[in-house]
Amino acid sequence: MKRIRNVILSILVVCITSGCFLLENENLMVCEYQPLKDYLDYEVYYSDDEITKVKIITVMNYKDLSKKELEEKKDDWKKIIKSYNEEDGIDAEIQVDLAIITTTVQVNIDKYDAIKDPLQVFNLTFEEKDFESVESFRKKVQDNYFKCDQLVEN
Repeated sequence: MKRIRNVILSILVVCITSGCFLLENENLMVCEYQPLKDYLDYEVYYSDDEITKVKIITVMNYKDLSKKELEEKKDDWKKIIKSYNEEDGIDAEIQVDLAIITTTVQVNIDKYDAIKDPLQVFNLTFEEKDFESVESFRKKVQDNYFKCDQLVEN
C-alpha cells in the first residue's frame, strides 16, 4: 500500500513539475503558457460545443523566501483573490507549500458570454470578446497566449 502511494506521489510530482494536469470525466484542452511567467497550466472545459469553465493554474516559485515571508505572501494573495471573488464572481483558492505558492483560479463562462477577464493581477489579459465556439476560443488562446498541444476527451 505504501509503495502504491509512493508511486502515485511520484507521478503527481512529475506531472506538476512538467506542467501536466489531466482531469477525468470532462473534455478539456490543456495549454502551456509559453512566456514562462506565473502560469503552469491553462484548461478549458466544455460540453458539446459550449465552454463551461476556464481554469488557470499558476505556480509562483519563491525559493529565496523564508517561511514567514511565504505566509505574508499568502495573505497578500488571499486579499487580492478575495477582492476579485467579490467583484467578479471568480472561484479561487490558494495553497502554500514550502517554497511554492500555487493559485488556482476558475472562471465560469457561458457560450455566448464575453470573456471578461479580471485576471490582470496575474499579468494575463483578454480583450472582451464573444466566442461563438470552443474552436474560436481555442484559436484566440493559441494565437495569442499559449501553445495548445493536446486535447483530451473522456
